[in-house]
Amino acid sequence: MSRGIFRRFLRYIVFALDFWQKPNRSEVIDEKTVRKAIPSERLAEDMELEFVGLFPQHSELRTLAVRLVMYLQENGPQKQSRLVREFDVEQFTMSRALGKLESSRHVTRSREGTDKVVSLSTF
Repeated sequence: MSRGIFRRFLRYIVFALDFWQKPNRSEVIDEKTVRKAIPSERLAEDMELEFVGLFPQHSELRTLAVRLVMYLQENGPQKQSRLVREFDVEQFTMSRALGKLESSRHVTRSREGTDKVVSLSTF
């Protein structure tokens, strides 16, 4: 979730510990607890700041990139054509956003027949 950014990792640990200390907590801090502790709005804000360098003058592509990464985190690898339909954007817009995300190693694309499968990169 922190995408290898140490300061963000520490902030997320604090969120998880604060959440864990509330009543009705589980005995362990696991991935499920951490996902509950860190609101999706916070993740989106952090990613958008990270993507400013990738899309300095294209806020619509930056927003699309944030939505794509969050979608892939929740749903796993997807065909690029499905993402085009899901996000209701032109094929060239999706290709451009994914190209930038791929060059910065946020996602990887592999061929499956005539389509490309998009998945999140692992650090």
